[in-house]
Amino acid sequence: MRPKFAAALFAMLLAVASHAQQQFDEGVHYVRLPVPSETPSDSIEVTEIFSYACPHCMSLEGPLNTWLSGVPSDVSFDRVPATFSEPYQMLAAVYYASEQLGVLEQMHGPIFEALHVRNLNVLRKDILERLFQDYADVDAEALDKAMNSFGVQTRVRQADALSRVFRITSVPALIVAGEYKVTPPPGFGGAAQLQIVEHLIEQVRATRDESTAE
Repeated sequence: MRPKFAAALFAMLLAVASHAQQQFDEGVHYVRLPVPSETPSDSIEVTEIFSYACPHCMSLEGPLNTWLSGVPSDVSFDRVPATFSEPYQMLAAVYYASEQLGVLEQMHGPIFEALHVRNLNVLRKDILERLFQDYADVDAEALDKAMNSFGVQTRVRQADALSRVFRITSVPALIVAGEYKVTPPPGFGGAAQLQIVEHLIEQVRATRDESTAE
């Protein structure tokens, strides 16, 4: 092997190893919540705080779905809509109404697309009703009943309370084990944000294993 080629190969391997061992630092890539939220002890819970109004949340959808397709059995996932203001709360109600009607899978992507690709105002009642009719065969009466139901309004209030506990000021935010918050720092949006989550999952898993061993 030629010396120059060997040196170049070694440099490349070193760079790959360095990337694989990349360190994520508290206060830079994630923050520890001052008051941890109680989560299930039999799994490591990852919670996404998102909003249909957020284009970065839409961009995260692809990497997040890929990540979820291979998530370990000891990791659970939940999604909670942000409630910063009345329009955000209305979009949160859209999310929970979709869930209550059993059509979340059909509506989740189209709502994002309607807002950020088709530039539709989904807070307009007629537009929202048309979307639910077209994508999920839900009529206007059923949608209105779900949007205004006690169950959906309760879920929106619970989401608001949870966002306050997690100190959410921007989205998408990913909460790991109710203890760590990951928002997209510069250069770490999308798939890279999930690398930080993976790091924290390993950290939580190791801590729990140590506690079990004692």
